[in-house]
Amino acid sequence: MKAILYVSRATEAFGDGALGDLLQQAEARNLELGVTGYLFYKAPYFFQYIESEGDEVTELMQSITRDSRHEVINQVEDEFTGARRFPRWSMQFVNDKVLNRISLEQIVIDDLLSMTDVYRDEGRWRQTLFQLVGTISRNQQTLASQPRG
Repeated sequence: MKAILYVSRATEAFGDGALGDLLQQAEARNLELGVTGYLFYKAPYFFQYIESEGDEVTELMQSITRDSRHEVINQVEDEFTGARRFPRWSMQFVNDKVLNRISLEQIVIDDLLSMTDVYRDEGRWRQTLFQLVGTISRNQQTLASQPRG
């Protein structure tokens, strides 16, 4: 499996309509490519995790990087064996309206924004970020299995 996570800054305002359009496009493209993952948005930042069995995430990331609606600030890639972290989500969307507490997603955004090649221990930093993504996956699965009240 291949995975990429990145943080980017919006270059234009993203209201509910623009976000809805973006999500619809992303879900269709991800279904076509066999990519799963999710997108977190807290203005002006996007945090996205995408995964695939082959090089599809690399192809998708090239397209994402060319999208003028945002500027990719930092990205990290990982290869792992085993099951997908988000097998049922061609593109799940989460934002700060849904999560009103300190979120792991915000921690990842802050980390990706603050880390530079100059002072990070690449291996340990990458491992920690993908452990956080695993925790996010488990938390989302737990939330999805709880009855809605």
